[in-house]
Amino acid sequence: MMVVVDPGSTNVGRPGADGLPVGGVYANSYDDIRYAFDTCERLRLGPALAIYEPGFLQTTLAYHRADRLPAGSMVKLYFGGEWGMYATARGVTFGLSPTANALLAYLDMLEGTGLPWSVSVWGGDLMQTPVARLALERGGHLHVGLEEHFDPERKPTNAELVDEAVKLCASVGRPVATPAETAELLGLP
Repeated sequence: MMVVVDPGSTNVGRPGADGLPVGGVYANSYDDIRYAFDTCERLRLGPALAIYEPGFLQTTLAYHRADRLPAGSMVKLYFGGEWGMYATARGVTFGLSPTANALLAYLDMLEGTGLPWSVSVWGGDLMQTPVARLALERGGHLHVGLEEHFDPERKPTNAELVDEAVKLCASVGRPVATPAETAELLGLP
């Protein structure tokens, strides 16, 4: 079984009446993060690590270097789409944009760790970015679904998003894992 762990903090918001960002801080202290990882270890849960900003990954890597990252960890690289977390208007987002260079920066950070990772775009359309194909070509995985997808011009169903991901996997020679294969790949407790 997996649970979400957010190993960091970031500003999240939307455009105010004047177009400038308004909102707040989504905060997870180091004490909160330690508690979440300790809980994962105690309950034998694999953490799905939501990486909203590079600092989230720095914290994750500190736990990895200390050999304290719980079994079954999955690094989920979240890119900020043009519509942001709230999908109310363009221009206020978080983290890195869904570009090849942004993914390569994350992959530089992950180099040599062996940690499994996936990509998604919050407030955008992963399948319409270069990140989806590049992730598969570099050994990553896709995280698709209506929760993070937003495109005012394109309104696919969840099934359509999954079908697009399956087709892209096939086009780069990457088989889609079954749930059992996924649990084995992640080393879930």
